[in-house]
Amino acid sequence: SVIALVGLFFFAVMTLKKYGYKIGVLKAMGTKNSDVLFVFGMQLLTLVLVGFLLSVPLGYAVMSRVNAAFTSDINSSLVFFSIQSQSLLYVFLFLVAAVALAFLIPLIKIYGSSPVKIIRQNSKR
Repeated sequence: SVIALVGLFFFAVMTLKKYGYKIGVLKAMGTKNSDVLFVFGMQLLTLVLVGFLLSVPLGYAVMSRVNAAFTSDINSSLVFFSIQSQSLLYVFLFLVAAVALAFLIPLIKIYGSSPVKIIRQNSKR
């Protein structure tokens, strides 16, 4: 989960670097910052949601096998690892907050710049 968080963080930063030129053009055309934030926010939410939905079944399968291995070794019906519904909610909210922070830090820096400066910094040579 930490590796996924780091990967999402770097993906967010690289996405903003990649689309910096387009953000500058959009701002030069008069697009509001809230509209740009909405577009990248939806991309962020979609990315986190897909990653989360793909990781839950895999995590459940791994935990089930680990539980089965432990319980067969000690001849007990104890459950060592379990997935609680509220734990899934906490993990999802944590991922959204962490990746949103990764998006917001570079985006705030871009918002403070003029469109011409953004385009110059991110121009494709």
